[in-house]
Amino acid sequence: MFGHDWVAVFARECPPMMMISALMALEIHAYLAGPAVAIRTAQPSLSIILESGFGVSVETGEAPIRSLLELVEASPTWQHWRFTWPLDEALEQTATALVSTGHSARAGSLRLDVVVAWCREGLIWLTKLSGIMQRHSVRVFLYSKCYDDPEGELQRQGLPDYEQWQVIDLRDTPNFTTDECSAYLHYLLELHDDSASNHTMFLQGDALNHSPRGLLPMVMQSIAVGTYSLPFLHLGDLRQVVSESSCRSWLVHRYSLHTDGVVSTYCCAQFIVSRDRIAEVPKVSLRAMYEDVLSNSALPSDRCFSWPAQSTYCLWLEQLWHVIFGEPADLPLRSEDPRLPIFLRMSDEESFLPMRSNSSRRYPSIMFDFDAIGLDDSAYNPAPIPEFPLLGSALRIPCQQPLEALNIKPAAPRQIPSSTNTLRLSGVMPPTVRVVRFGLSLCKEALNSGEHQATKSGLIGASPSVIIEAWESYLRFHLQQRLVASQKTMVKKEIVREKLRALKARYPEIAQYVQLKQRYEDLLKLYIETRTKYRDTLSRIAAAKTRVAQVGELQEVMEGICRQSEITTRASSTPQTLSRAATSSTGISGFRGVSGAPISVTGKRRAPFL
Repeated sequence: MFGHDWVAVFARECPPMMMISALMALEIHAYLAGPAVAIRTAQPSLSIILESGFGVSVETGEAPIRSLLELVEASPTWQHWRFTWPLDEALEQTATALVSTGHSARAGSLRLDVVVAWCREGLIWLTKLSGIMQRHSVRVFLYSKCYDDPEGELQRQGLPDYEQWQVIDLRDTPNFTTDECSAYLHYLLELHDDSASNHTMFLQGDALNHSPRGLLPMVMQSIAVGTYSLPFLHLGDLRQVVSESSCRSWLVHRYSLHTDGVVSTYCCAQFIVSRDRIAEVPKVSLRAMYEDVLSNSALPSDRCFSWPAQSTYCLWLEQLWHVIFGEPADLPLRSEDPRLPIFLRMSDEESFLPMRSNSSRRYPSIMFDFDAIGLDDSAYNPAPIPEFPLLGSALRIPCQQPLEALNIKPAAPRQIPSSTNTLRLSGVMPPTVRVVRFGLSLCKEALNSGEHQATKSGLIGASPSVIIEAWESYLRFHLQQRLVASQKTMVKKEIVREKLRALKARYPEIAQYVQLKQRYEDLLKLYIETRTKYRDTLSRIAAAKTRVAQVGELQEVMEGICRQSEITTRASSTPQTLSRAATSSTGISGFRGVSGAPISVTGKRRAPFL
């Protein structure tokens, strides 16, 4: 990034910072370009940092990292900084990464299967990744999911050629959708071959919209050079709500899964898994999942809520894919997972809370336990209006029940550095909880005022119009609050304007000062323009003097040529005159021009000016 001179300057100013930065860059390059290329790239900068920052000279070689562990021990500077900076740990981690990537790269390029659940999304992202994917063995399985997919749609998109491209028709019906689950499970049961691929990547039709920027290309690049070796990696961007549910517990027991504690994962069911992890999942469990997703058989009504025209099983499997493939139920954030190589530990956006989004990522530090009250599971599903399912659920619970019965509590804090925790919620309930609170109060007021014909036990069984009316009442209340806040802001602005006008009337010298300041600025601008013109005039005068001197020099040259021409003319009139002119002490051979060069003239050549 910087030239070698700057590297030396920074290394002298802060040696440990430069060393750790260089080692981090070396580790990233080792995974994305291979260890040999990474070492050659990092060697010049590392040598400068060691010499300028730590006083250690490193001879040029193929792998200077091998000798660093021994060389740095003798450096007093290293001994000084190692107690306040993790230099030893960084060096050890980099050496381990080089060894690991070296073994993986020597094993050759990896084979990859890509499974895409597609429903008329633009597949230009596959074309963008084709430059990386075509360097190694890739099989693409494209599942067509739209029931009304027009003919020739794939041909019109102009997709690139891969080693093997297969389109599977697995369309949903107009009345029932199975989303990506039927595609993923069909591949696992019917098409997956342990001998044909090292890893399988499961993606949505608009994969880049659900993945952090740069994550997919980096994973592809690591696979291309043969350094990728993770058993499971979630490729999602948004974070699901941390939650507990008896419905999910029922599904976990049904599929013989193992979960301890709460379930926390990324959204949108995009991940890459190794063939070893796939082999560990019993076919019986996969077959049960596939049949449940296709049939949408009834879930226990006392535990689960079923969405119409959509596979409720698939909504729950979105939260369980990492558990199915052997990951802990509380999947760590990528930025906090020490198992991941450094190039995959990018920061998650959930630190920027609260933010306006359709995703439940706004509430990652809040854990909901609705089973104590019997709320339906629509609360876990992100919706175009995230508050609506929770509000609808709140309106259907007994109104006499206190808010504490919801058992909404902050989740246990993660052990992370304070620098990444500054913007997280701390003891503040998210907007959804406030909506639930208002829904309860609205429910109680409605019952007390007799506006709704419902029993004292609550609004269970109330007509949709009653719930919609309650929701509209909330919206009107919310908009009215915003209008009042806006009016207060306008009043404050008007008060400020009045104070400014009073100041102008009370202190007229302020206006005079402003005028004088503006006059001063105008004069200063005029002075600068005049000075610039004066300097330009001086430059033109100097140029004119130079031209005059050149003209004078040229005139002297012309006069010398004319005198020379006269002598030549006289010499050519008689031989005696020519002889006398040749022997004269003031002859032509002794004449020199203004420039100092001798001028030689013969009798046969005429002067150009005659």
